Amino acid sequence: MGIIDLFRPKWRHSDADVRAEAVRNLGGDELATLVQVAQHDKDVRVRRIAIKRLDDPRVLSDIASHDPDDAIRELAGEKAAGLMLQAALVDSIDAERALAALRSDRDFVEVARRAAREGVRRLAVGRISDTRALVEVVRRAEAHDVRMAALGRINDPTILVEIAVTEESKGLALAALERVTSTTGLLEIAQRAKAKAARAAARERLPVEAVPVATSSRPATSRPAHGNQRPVDKTRRAKLLQLALAAEAVSQRSDWDAATRELTDIRARFAEVEDGIRDEVLEKRFDDAVHKFVARREHDELVKARAAAEAAARRARTEARKSTERVAVAPPPPKPEPPP
Repeated sequence: MGIIDLFRPKWRHSDADVRAEAVRNLGGDELATLVQVAQHDKDVRVRRIAIKRLDDPRVLSDIASHDPDDAIRELAGEKAAGLMLQAALVDSIDAERALAALRSDRDFVEVARRAAREGVRRLAVGRISDTRALVEVVRRAEAHDVRMAALGRINDPTILVEIAVTEESKGLALAALERVTSTTGLLEIAQRAKAKAARAAARERLPVEAVPVATSSRPATSRPAHGNQRPVDKTRRAKLLQLALAAEAVSQRSDWDAATRELTDIRARFAEVEDGIRDEVLEKRFDDAVHKFVARREHDELVKARAAAEAAARRARTEARKSTERVAVAPPPPKPEPPP
C-alpha cells in the first residue's frame, strides 16, 4: 500500500481486493460512486461487483456498449434488458419508452402477453420479427385482441392451417381459416379442426368433389350417400375402438422412443382390422391421439434444446469470466536481474 492510499477512499485504493470489498459495502446513497466504479475501474472483478449493484438501465446500457470486456458487456446488457422488460410490463407512463429499448423477440413476446397497458401490448406485437414468436403470442396471450393482432402478422400458409386446426377459440380458428386458400389445407381443417365452426366453414369452402363423405354437410347429387364404403360390423368396430383407446393411452406417455414404436405397431394393427372398410370417426380419434403425441414430443425436444443452449451459453460466460479473472490476478513476471 502506498502512502497516497491513506488519503483515498477505499473504493479508489491501489489494491483491487480492497476496492472490491469497498464497493460491496457502498451504501444505497452512493449511486454516483457505483456508476463511476462500474464505468471506469480498471479491474474487471471490481466493475462486475459494481454492475451487479446497479439498477439504472441507462447506465447499464452505456456499459454494455462501451466496456472493453466481452463478459462485462454481456452482463450489463442482460441486466439492462431485464430492468427494461419489467418497466415495460407495469402500468406506467414509462412503459412504452422501456419497450422501445428492448431488442429481442423473447422480450417482445413477454410484453405482448403480460404488459398492463393495452397500447404497449399491441406495440410489442408489431415489433416481433420471428413467425414462431408470433405463434407463441397467438397461443399464450391472455387478451383476445393481442392474439388476433399476432395472427394478423402471420403469413405462412402451413402455420395458418396449424392454428386453424389446433386453436380451440372459435374466433381465432375462423380468422386463420379465412386466409387459407389451398384445398389441401381446407381439407385438413375440415377433418381435424378442434373448433366445430372452423370445420363447418372449411367444408363450405371446399369444392364438392373434395368434401369427405362422412363430414360433408352438403347434399350429394351425383354419388351415393356412402360412396363405396361399407358399414363396419360391430365386432370389427369394437376392435378399432379398443385400438384407438390404446393409442390415446400411449400418446400420454413421455418415453418417446418406446411410445413411438408402440403407436406404429398399433397403427399397423388398426389398418389391418379396417382392411379397406373405413370408420372415419375412429380414424379421426386415432389420428388426433397421434398428432397430440407428436406435438408433445416436438415441444419437449424444443424445451430441451433451448435448455441445452442456455446451459452452454452460461458455461461459456463462466469460462470467459474465470479466464478474465485469472488474467487479472496473475502475478507480474519477475524482473530480470541486472548483469553483474
